[in-house]
Amino acid sequence: MSQRPDDATDAEGENGESQWRFAVDDVGEDAPEPDTIDPETPVLENVVFVLLGVALSVFVFYAAVGSL
Repeated sequence: MSQRPDDATDAEGENGESQWRFAVDDVGEDAPEPDTIDPETPVLENVVFVLLGVALSVFVFYAAVGSL
């Protein structure tokens, strides 16, 4: 494969500094623990839309199998 001439500048910015997303301290054994995501109680509106989606999906599959 051929290399583009600007591949060398992809990893470094205009001033020559590295553009890495994470520092070495952010990954590895010394990395801080990530924040935990705690579950919340379901909201009635969300439950209704999930059940509506399930019912609609079951109907679509039933109609598809019934037409065979």
